[in-house]
Amino acid sequence: MALPLEDLDKLLSKCRNKYAKQYIQEAIQCYQAGAFRAAILSIWAAVTFDLFDKLKELAVAGEATAGKLIASIEKKADISDTVEFACLEKDFITIARDRFELISYADSIDLMRLQQDKKRCIKPLLNPGDEIFEPTSELVKVHIVSAITHLLQHPAYYGKGELDLLINYIESQAFPTNKEQIIYFLKDSVLAHARDSLFKEFFTYLIEKCISYELTFQQKIRYYIIFNTTIELYKRISHRILQVELPKIAATIKDQNVEQILYLVSYSPKIWPFFDDTSRKKVANYVRNLPINNVKLVKWLLSYGPLKKDIEYRIGSLTDEELTSIISGGAKSLNPIFLDRIVDFYAQSPSYEYSNEWMVKYYAYIRYFKPKHVEKIISSAGKNDYITGSYNFEELIINMRNTLIIPTAKFDELLVQHGLYDSLTAKLQI
Repeated sequence: MALPLEDLDKLLSKCRNKYAKQYIQEAIQCYQAGAFRAAILSIWAAVTFDLFDKLKELAVAGEATAGKLIASIEKKADISDTVEFACLEKDFITIARDRFELISYADSIDLMRLQQDKKRCIKPLLNPGDEIFEPTSELVKVHIVSAITHLLQHPAYYGKGELDLLINYIESQAFPTNKEQIIYFLKDSVLAHARDSLFKEFFTYLIEKCISYELTFQQKIRYYIIFNTTIELYKRISHRILQVELPKIAATIKDQNVEQILYLVSYSPKIWPFFDDTSRKKVANYVRNLPINNVKLVKWLLSYGPLKKDIEYRIGSLTDEELTSIISGGAKSLNPIFLDRIVDFYAQSPSYEYSNEWMVKYYAYIRYFKPKHVEKIISSAGKNDYITGSYNFEELIINMRNTLIIPTAKFDELLVQHGLYDSLTAKLQI
């Protein structure tokens, strides 16, 4: 059955090169007329013309290997070296695939089939016996579709040599650090015309840099910026790669290096959904046992919804020393959950000495207490002699009462409720 004319027109409109488009138009006309061998010859002519034109584009863009090949072809054209041309045409698909990555391996199989059928059209001796090669309409349709979708509708794709240059530039001191400049550069880079395989290679390289434990945090900042910018500019293919690669990375990364994933997620929170359930559980479990050596990371986790409960669980098991290291930056911007832990330590005071040390460490934080903190201290003091027997307990009670965290009448009621009021009456000057 012939392909509907409107579908052929849609395919034809996708051809980028006007000369290759003319050949395909001729092939479609032959297809519609039932001249299937002639159609195949025109399709092959479109493919070879398009490949040659793409090589010229690469040469102009600075691809040295493409420039040498074009020069060799043009030299042979000047002397009409048909033998050499035949050899070149024989390997044209392989050269385009392996040297320049203009086509993928899967696409090259379809185009090689077209090349073989072209030979069968013009060289009857390739056919068994005295048979004439009679391509079917379906075969010709497949060749038309393959030629356009695999090659003719695409711009010239840059090869690995260009990717190496891009990576070398990114790793150099000359690479911009301003996000606007990075956006401008990446928009006009090899990535804009890279095949999926080449883009994947670059994007995987970025991910590896972002989670490398061999680079310092400051060194990785540039890769975080480039990573986020690449996702913004090339969202569809980036998301497709993240969906596949992030679960693989999380599955194979050593436990002590999971922290590198957390740093990446902290700079790129939107990538979290691309981890699968197993990967998320692995990261969440790591957070629940997180080594407290990075205050900034702990504070970020408290603000990040998907991992908030896990870091809260970890904070609930902080030692006194770990808590001190985290809150040493000051009390004003302290997350309330740390105040909860401060009060927990006091409520569980194991000695008079610890109760006195607690006042020295955490006295500055008292004015940031909430009513629940005051209530817990008073109720715990009613049951813990190490608190009430410490020499600065009375000072603590006076301080909390004077800050009016809880109305005075309510405060005194709590003291009565927990059996502390009578012993403190004189000190409180009630």
